[in-house]
Order: sequence, then structure tokens, then C-alpha cells
Amino acid sequence: MAGHRNGSIARFSRMLPLLFLLGCAGSAGTSEPVVKEQETQSRGGIYDTAQERVLKNGLRIIVLEKHDAPVVAAFTAYHAGSADDLVERKGRAHFLEHMMFKGTDKYRKGEIDSITQRAGGTNNAYCAEDVTAYHFTLPASEWHTPLEIEASRMRNCALDKVEFDLERQVVLSELAEALDAPDEALYDEVNFRLYAGHVYASPILGYRADLESLACEEMRDFYARYYSPDNAVLVIAGDVDAEKVFGKARELLEKIDPDRSKRPNRARLPAREQKKQRFELSFNTSLGQIMAAFSTVSMDAPDDAVALDALAVILGEGKTSRLYRRLVERDRLASSVTAISDVRVLGGAFYASAELLPGVGHETAEAAIMAELAHLGMEGPTEREIRRAKNSLRLSFLRDSQYSANVAENIGYNAVCGFADFAARYIERLDDLTTTRLREIAGKYLRADTCVIGWLVPGEEEEGEEEEGEEQKSEEQEGKEQESRGASREVPLGKGGFRGLSAKTPVLPKLARRQDTSPPAGCGATAARPETWKVQLANGLTVLVVGKESAPIVSVAVDVDVRHSDDPPGKAGLGNFVGALLDSGTATRSRNEILEPFEELGTELICGARGVRFDVLPDDLEKALEIAVDIVRNASFSEDSIGEVRNRLSGEISSLEEEPDTQADWFLAAAIYKGHPLQYPRVGTRDTIAAITHADIVEHHAKFFRPGNTIVVVSGDVDAARVVGRLRELTRDWQAGAGPVSRASIPQPMRQATGGEPIVEPRDTEQLYIVLGHLGITRDNPDYHALLVMDQILGGGSGFTDRLQRQLRDVEGLAYIVSSDITDSAGVEPGVFRAFIGTAPENMERAIAGIKREVTAVRSAPPTPEELADAKRYLVGTHSVAFEGVREYARHMVECERFGLGDDYIERFPAIINSIAGDDVQRAASRWLDPEALVVVVVGPVEEDAEEDGEGAEEEEEKVD
Repeated sequence: MAGHRNGSIARFSRMLPLLFLLGCAGSAGTSEPVVKEQETQSRGGIYDTAQERVLKNGLRIIVLEKHDAPVVAAFTAYHAGSADDLVERKGRAHFLEHMMFKGTDKYRKGEIDSITQRAGGTNNAYCAEDVTAYHFTLPASEWHTPLEIEASRMRNCALDKVEFDLERQVVLSELAEALDAPDEALYDEVNFRLYAGHVYASPILGYRADLESLACEEMRDFYARYYSPDNAVLVIAGDVDAEKVFGKARELLEKIDPDRSKRPNRARLPAREQKKQRFELSFNTSLGQIMAAFSTVSMDAPDDAVALDALAVILGEGKTSRLYRRLVERDRLASSVTAISDVRVLGGAFYASAELLPGVGHETAEAAIMAELAHLGMEGPTEREIRRAKNSLRLSFLRDSQYSANVAENIGYNAVCGFADFAARYIERLDDLTTTRLREIAGKYLRADTCVIGWLVPGEEEEGEEEEGEEQKSEEQEGKEQESRGASREVPLGKGGFRGLSAKTPVLPKLARRQDTSPPAGCGATAARPETWKVQLANGLTVLVVGKESAPIVSVAVDVDVRHSDDPPGKAGLGNFVGALLDSGTATRSRNEILEPFEELGTELICGARGVRFDVLPDDLEKALEIAVDIVRNASFSEDSIGEVRNRLSGEISSLEEEPDTQADWFLAAAIYKGHPLQYPRVGTRDTIAAITHADIVEHHAKFFRPGNTIVVVSGDVDAARVVGRLRELTRDWQAGAGPVSRASIPQPMRQATGGEPIVEPRDTEQLYIVLGHLGITRDNPDYHALLVMDQILGGGSGFTDRLQRQLRDVEGLAYIVSSDITDSAGVEPGVFRAFIGTAPENMERAIAGIKREVTAVRSAPPTPEELADAKRYLVGTHSVAFEGVREYARHMVECERFGLGDDYIERFPAIINSIAGDDVQRAASRWLDPEALVVVVVGPVEEDAEEDGEGAEEEEEKVD
């Protein structure tokens, strides 16, 4: 999300691309600077082309040239994270990450974001336990910009006391958001006990009391000690010249003096025989959760770490994983399961968790999880499971390797942690895994007698019960435990570049459009970069092939034109229900015969209301495509599979109801679309899901899943003629419904003249979740592009460049997240204009009034010339960066086809944006935004009869002004 300074990396995303699949030599974090420039040894594997220089001040510069897209990514990592916080000042490292955007000796507050926006790129940052990192993704021509910025903020961050006090409120708002998440609460309590007495025990975001008492001078001390060139690595990856980068780095960065003081050594996780602990944590939620955690290894135990990654795939990744089959399918105890190995510098952990269905007992779920772990430790995985895990990990790596941002992060994170050999041989170690080896690792680490088990129990928050050898904690520890719910971790950045190989048939003689015969020679491709072919088969099926030779994988989407409004009255969620059933079987394939081939290939078949999509290696494309076409055409819907999916969807809806921001959006939609099908969530409600019958499902599938209503997009290193020929064979007898779908006539929703009284939903949360909105536009609206520019100016800009973030977050310190947009939801049906802010209860009137004030202002006058120019540069620049991966091209081609944008839209887009004038933005804003029509929804700790609609806040607004 633009301007979202996240506290850390996503806790339950696979850590593999971040920590292991790298090939950097050397170590980082030493206190002694390197005296002379030197070049390190070559890296193995995918990173063979990476080059490194160590400057005289100890700063390591690593460059990887990657010329398949005009993109550059920069990643600056400091060997400083929450593990370096003082015992009495938890959250200091994360707080400093925020302050690094507040100005330096060279850049004013907000200028780093403005420069990045003007360059057509994005930037952000995160703090983890071992590392704090700052990253940019930009058009290749701007490769020098991150070097210039980091040269200033590495040692010369302003750390102004006034800004420090303002940002404290933002950090506390971020903490409040985390405290409202039940899964975060459970994770933090499990972690607190698993790492008891160690620096990893505390949440990355820290504790409220510590943050409130933290002094600016303490942060300056931390900054001076850890933000030093000899404690950092700077990586540039992408379409650059390495020697030019090194030259610029020497010019800008080598003159920075390192900190000469000795940094404290972190204590390694003490070796101890962990006793089993079990606790209950009551939380104001309707759904139970369970998490089991096991102490494992640090990053310097690579063989075990790789094996644990494979076990995480076998246990908890995909619908053929052991925990999914046991808890979700067979026993119907949970709606979702997760397994993750999180290996860190000083000691790792393995987590297995499940979100339980309503009414399921925690004892039953725990017994099922432990039975699967015990079985794995006794007998080990099957050969099929090992093959699936290896392929999944390889494909994940190749998928990520398309993107310069991930390449830069993978190199930088591992390099600054100092574990090069551990990473360089990851794939080799993966290939060496056997049943015997994985059985040994499971038996060694995933032991029921050494784990921490947490039960999150629905109910009022209170201290949990301690069982089985748990020691009593001090009052201070207990207080911090109750407050610790909040170290959300941001998914690691971008991705990076690898060439996949596939068998080639003779070169396609340029496909013609709308033709079911062999295409004639000489018909040009539909886009200059990359080449794109389009064919409409005789049965009406549209086939789009995007050729990207540098891609290591192929991305496929079988997209069916199914709309939210196609759900009939009383059956909201029908389309989503049908999508969830697509992989449950066909006339000739069982569920296992659908899922197992995909997961053995290492990929996930993602099914939804609009069909299926997947990524696959080029050599496996034809096998996967055959199954995908079969399930879209011939899905069978047994009563047993309908019951299982109904149960799971009901649990997922219950889980979504627990999210206060999601609940606010649902109330908003119900008010804006009253009487229209869009008033209901796309997933439906528990009542409407319960009302859907077998006949409803069969009728919906027959009506919409037809060739004339379907597009197949194949994007990657493929031969277009071969793809089209194969699809023609697979769909030759799919003749029903070649023409367009006949849809029920539904009156278009109308925007109300006034928003009415605020909708207030009391919830026992830490902060308020406020959404304001009214009816928006369709994607074909003539003002779409002017409103796209307006979105960047008002509330959707990068960093703190838009008005809402600059004023309500950066100046007033009201929120961690504030945003608005009208174009994101524009589709065939009208979307919504939506503004969101999460803030403390005492700030409600100011927040609502502030949003309305900015909406009024953007309607009342054209944007400043600088605002207009910056927004246009950003949109054009990020457009050139947006198509580095094959999946983005596939999505783009579906959008162009569905909305009639034209095959050359990707090329025309910059000219369209550059033609927008300031008067166009004001005119569009004045026409499509109306502060008087805004519906206000407030979810959180307020009284039902609260009369806060923002209109009585004018006096407060004047004070703010």
C-alpha cells in the first residue's frame, strides 16, 4: 500500500526467497572498516553475474545486471533490527525506520517520497528482527536516485524532536492496528514463550509503554551506532551498468565516516531442552485458532534449514498438504491451515497453525495436528510428497526471480546477515533431500514434548491459563504479554530474472485475429513489447498469447466473465461458491487427479468465481493446461464436495467478519448499493451460502462457463502456435454457448444526494476503522484517466505524496494508514469512491472532517502544477515498471479484452496520462466526488448513538488549519 511503512516482513509467507536462495560471499556487520576497495569472489548459481565492491569505509556495494526489463531496484540493509532494541525500549528499531523518511541534511521532510514519485517509482521500508531495510523500484534511467538518497540519510537523518513526537502517534496507531488482529495476538504470545528471555521474544513493533516513554536522544544514539556504512549492504539489481554504479557509489558514499564504537554482540538462543507449554488466550472473536511452535535452527545450519522448508510445504502448503487434508477436508475442523519454517540469524522456529470452524474444540484440533506431526516423524514423507516440495520451492524461487526488487532483496538481506555459504548451495541441498533425511529432521525438531501450543479462544480478553511446566512471569512481563499483539510482517518485496527453457515448435507465422484457421504470414503482433497474439476460435473462445522469452515461468489465466451482480437474489456468493468447487472433480478426474498433478509440478491451481489461474514451468505447460480446461468445462458438483466447501466458506466468512476494516467496507457497500446485488459481499453471507442448492450451482456453471464467455491468456516463454494449436484440440468439442451470455436486467445503482446518518458499529478494538464513500464510476467512464491522476493527488499516491497522507498522517499524526481512491474498484459495474482511515477514538471528528475537507478542496480548484506533473510522472514511470513479470502481462491482457481498451493500450497509456490537464482533474473530481453524499461508517470503540458525522467538526477543522 502506498505510504505504508510496515513494521516487518510477513510472518506467514514463505521465508525461502528472502533467506536462502542467494549467492553472496562474505559477511557483514563487523565493527572494523575495510581499509581498501576490494572485489569479492564470484557467486554461484543464479547470481553468477553479481559483482561486489567493498568501499574504504566498509560499505558493501553489490550490483547484478539484469537487462530483460527497463527496471532497477535498490535495497539498502542495515544489520540492525528489533533484536538490537534495549530491554526497556522495545520498538526503537522500528520507530527509527519511520523517522528515516522525515528529512536529512539534504532532503526536507517528505522530499524523499516526492523525488521517488517524480522519478516514476516507489519506495518503502521494513524492520525485522535482524535487519532494517529501505528499498526502491524505479525506471532504469533513475538508477542513481537511491544512491543519492542513501548517501544523505545513512548518517545525516535529521531526527527532529517535533517530527519525532508527531511520528510517535503514527507508530502507536500502527501498534493499535496490530493489537486488533487475533492471529497477531496468538503469534506474539506463542513467540513470547518460545523465545522466553531472548531478544526475539518481543514484538517488532514494541510495547505502548516503551514507545510512549522513548526519548528522541535514545533514538539518535541507536541511529549513530547501527546506521553506519560498515554495518550495511547496498544492492542495485536491474537494467544497469555495474561499473557506472560502482563509480557513482564511490563518489557519493565512500566519504561517509563509519561509527568507530563497538556494537554489542547479540546473544544466541541458549541451548536448552524445551518443555511443552500450552496456554489459552481469550480474545474478542467468534473463531478459535491454534498454533504449535517448535524451536529449530539458526541460519548457519543450512542442511537442517532446507529440510525444514520442505517439511513446511509437505505439512501446510496447498490442498494436498497433510494438515489441509486432515483438518480441512477429512475431519472438517478448520477453514485454513499454515506451516512455516522461519530461520533467523540467532535461532529459528517452525509454526503449524489452523483457523478453526465455529464450534470446533481446540483439544480435537490439537490432537489432529500432533497426530500428523508424529506420523511424519515416524515414517517420513512419501516420494511423491518430497518431489512436490522440491518442485514447489524451485518454482517459488523462479517466480520471484523475475523481479529486480526480489533479486536485490535476496542478495542484500542474506549478505548483511553474513551467511553466504549457507545460501549459495540451497538448490543443491534441496536436491539431496530423502525420506530418511526428512524423517530424521521431523523427529528431531517437531516433537510434541518440546513445543509451545497456543489456543486462541473466543471470548473477552483476559490472561490465559498456564499448563505443563510453564514458569510464572513477573508483573512487568505479564503486562507486556497482554499488549504485545502486533508484529505484522510485510511480504518481502519484488521478484527478479531467470530464463526458463522449453521445447520449441517452428516459429508461429503471426496469428491473425478472430480466426479459427492457421494464421497467415505477415500479420503483425498486437503489442510492440512483448509480442502478443490474439485468436478467436470457432466456438467463440478467445486466446491471447504473450511471448516473453526471458521469463523463467509461464502464467496462465482461464478467465470467465462472471460478475458480482450475476448472483441471483437471496443467493449472494453463488459465483464464489462455484469457483471454490471447480477443483473438486470432473466427469473423468477426481479431486486428487486434479490437485496432485499441479502440486507435484510445484504450482498451485487457484480457482475462483472467474475461472482458474496458475504459474508453471514451460515444459509442464501442456499437462497443466489440459487439466485446467477440463475443470472449467466439465466441473462436476457432488453433494459431498458441496457440503465440504459450504462448511469451509462459512468459516471464511466468519473470519472476514472479525476484520473491522472489512466489516466497515461491507456496511459501506450495503448503504451505497441498497437494493442492488452489489450490496452483499462477493463471498456472500452465511445465510445466503446456506440457501444455495446443487441446482443453483449447476445452472450458474452452465450459464457462464461457456467458450464465448471465456478468455485464455498464456504469458511467458512459449511458442504461440503450439499453445493455440493445443487449445484448439482441447476445446474443439466445447461448442455450447458460443454467443454472449444473456444477463438479467438490473437497474444501475444511483448515487444518493446525501450520505445520511453515520453508520456506527461498536467493536472492542484498539482504534476506530472509518470508511467514507459513495457510488463511483465504471471502467469505461470517459473521465477514468483524469480520475486516475486525481487519485494520486488526493489519497492514492506513493509514500506521503498525496494530500490525505501528507496532511492527516504526516502533519497531524492522526493515523498509520489513510487513503482514498475511485478508480481501483471501477469495472463493468460502477465501483465506489472510498476513503479510509484508522485512528484513535478521540480523533474521530478531526479525521472525518479532514477527509471531507480534502475532498472539497480537490473539487474546488485544479491541482498545483507540481502536483499534476508529479502524479503524471509517477503513473507513467510505474507503468514502465509494472510488467516485469509474466503474471502482470496476463492480467493486463484480460483487462484490455474485457473493457475494450485495445491491444495497444500498454503503448498508448503514457500519452493518455500526459494529455491530462489540471482543469481536467478538477472537472472530473467536481463531477464524480461529492462530500455531501459521503456515507460514513465507523467500526470500533464508540457508542451506537454517537453523532460523529464530521459535520460538527468545523470548529476543530479551523484549529487544524
